[in-house]
Amino acid sequence: MMYVQDYDEALPYGSTTYMNSHVNVWDGMQPYIKNWQVYACPSDTLQNCVSLQAGASNYWGAEWASVALSYTYNYGNEGKPLADFSYVAETCVFAEGKERPYFYQNGGALPNGGLAVGYSSSPARLDSRHSQGMNMAFYDGHVKWVRNTNVGQTRANP
Repeated sequence: MMYVQDYDEALPYGSTTYMNSHVNVWDGMQPYIKNWQVYACPSDTLQNCVSLQAGASNYWGAEWASVALSYTYNYGNEGKPLADFSYVAETCVFAEGKERPYFYQNGGALPNGGLAVGYSSSPARLDSRHSQGMNMAFYDGHVKWVRNTNVGQTRANP
């Protein structure tokens, strides 16, 4: 939220669109966080959100292969102003994940007209490592545990 305030209420970038310039949303948060350890969940034995192919020199995540990362970012909203959001308390910004540092807005349509967080096994980008659920952070700043059967009903777009 400090980043958003400093950048005229715009959300950070950090997707495959910008990977050629080696932008990573977690890297961009370092001036505010200043500690990489907060990105590693103690319950996550893999801590591999940086790269499914960690260490592969031709893969975009290779330069971060040594970083322990347990969370995945909703890159579908990158660069958008927070004022465009009608559902800040219902829209997920990041969640517990694996294999990639970002997730898609590829879930089903929601009753209120939005798209749900994509939660599939191929590729599995979200990880329900806490009692058949996961912690999810929302654009209003709150975090809550969501049962894995309800993740697909969580809003992904504004």
